[in-house]
Parts: sequence; C-alpha cells; structure tokens
Amino acid sequence: MTRRQLIIGMYFLALGTLWAQKDSKGDKFYFQYAYGQAVEAYQQEMRKNGLTQQQQLNLADAYFRTGQYNQSADTFVEIYKRDSLMTNAQFNTMLQALTKTSGKERAMAVLSTRSGQLSGTLMENAEFNLQTLEDAKGSNGTYELFSPNINSVQSDFAPSFYGPDRLLF
Repeated sequence: MTRRQLIIGMYFLALGTLWAQKDSKGDKFYFQYAYGQAVEAYQQEMRKNGLTQQQQLNLADAYFRTGQYNQSADTFVEIYKRDSLMTNAQFNTMLQALTKTSGKERAMAVLSTRSGQLSGTLMENAEFNLQTLEDAKGSNGTYELFSPNINSVQSDFAPSFYGPDRLLF
C-alpha cells in the first residue's frame, strides 16, 4: 500500500513540475518581446523551480537584448560548458556578448572550439564581422544620408518608425 502511495505521490510531483514549466511567465514575456520583464520573471522562476535549458537560453538572450552583456555572456558560457548544442543564432549572440564584454580574443577562442563543426565560409564570415566591429569602434558614429535620385514617385520605399527614437527601413 505505501509503495502505491509513493508512486502516486511521485507522479503528482512530476506532473506539478511539468505544469509549472508550462505556465512560465518568463516564456510569456520573452515571446511577447518584453525582455526586461522576461528577465525578472525568469530570475524569480530560477529561484523557485530552476529553469529548463531552453529557458536559460531565453534568459541569456533577454539579458543581451536589454543591454546586460556581462550577464548574457556569463549565462551563455555556463550553458555552453554543460552542453554545446546551441542554434547558430544563439551561438552568434553568445559571441557578440563575449566581444562586447571580453574583447575579440575571447570570442575567437570560443569560436575556435567549434571550428570543426562550422564551414570555412562561416569562419571567414565571423572573422569579417569581428573586424567590422573593430573598424566601427574607430569611427565617430556619424553617417551621411543622401538621395540617390533613382527611385520613382511610385516606389514602395518608406521608413517605418519603431518606438519614439528608432527608425526602420
């Protein structure tokens, strides 16, 4: 009888854990692009129940998108040490965070650990992107806008405003 009660109890405990992961507020905020709120919710969930690996990756990405590059890099590297299976986009975000916090050398060192899995073209692209970032640091950040006068009046080209201070094309 007690063995049966133990099995039933473990079943409900596992079911409760799965249900808690299913209704993650952090996931809801993350997929609504509310990254600041997602960070707070994920941190609360981490203290209570812990996070799945996907939620940890989402947390690292949310840190990056809110400008918390140190936390993003640390979280990504911690995940990468345990399990190196990340999507290329997540790996790229990790490299960007490392470049912003630790410099080009550390990002290249981490990149070299995966060089056997990446094509030569991707490695060249990564080196080109890192060089472009270095070149951008030396610029003063000003851009010259000009009209090429090749669009007709019927062109579909128009800027879109995203927020009060951002302009998308």
